[in-house]
Amino acid sequence: MLDTVPQGTCLHVRDFSSRIRNASESDRRAPVVAVDAYKVTEPTDWLLNKSFGKYSHHFILAEIGIEAPLYVRVDFQGDLPLHGESVAHSVILSYDRPSITPGANSFARMSNGNDGGLTLDAFASLLEIMHRRTPYYDVFARNCLWLTECILDATGRRYAEHWRAGHIDPVGLGSYIDGSIGAVTATAKICHNDPAAQFFIEAGLTMLKGVQWLFSLPAGENRVRYPDEEIGEILWEWNSRKDL
Repeated sequence: MLDTVPQGTCLHVRDFSSRIRNASESDRRAPVVAVDAYKVTEPTDWLLNKSFGKYSHHFILAEIGIEAPLYVRVDFQGDLPLHGESVAHSVILSYDRPSITPGANSFARMSNGNDGGLTLDAFASLLEIMHRRTPYYDVFARNCLWLTECILDATGRRYAEHWRAGHIDPVGLGSYIDGSIGAVTATAKICHNDPAAQFFIEAGLTMLKGVQWLFSLPAGENRVRYPDEEIGEILWEWNSRKDL
């Protein structure tokens, strides 16, 4: 199946997940040997201008450990529909890493080339969960950074021992995976190396998330969660899947 997926073609997450479910056993069990969080700062990048204003755009890149490494890029494209779907979670596959990461740099990475960790099937399942948990695009809450952090944090926590046996960068991500710090603190430490800057980033994020949580309470299940609550719910649903 992996050989038949069009390279460089933008798929909706639901289409991608359906293809993985119907793939061969060997394709579904293919190991995800690395997960990177990327940030785009190239001012002419179309997704940067489309989804998060002119500040940055964030996305996930997963490396599939097959004979010729395959890269899977996951984006939240913004508030416009994609292939008839109102929530524009997209997937692009390529054997050429630079071709799908132009103008972008990795700011967080987990890697381990051994078996026993995240599989392509489990990764597709997580993307399905994230799509269901996204009622709409919100530039201040449910945006590309939110999706990137949720995927990074959830895969880090669920496969903590596997990643610890490999390589984790930066240190803040490793501390989060170990459970010694929370998600907001981890975001601050991942985003900036300076302790003073980390303090103000964490304080600002804590206040912002609190305000978002409070004002979204009337939305019920669609309310904005605190990051640690969100990751906990994602992991509960992901771990409940009996077929993984």
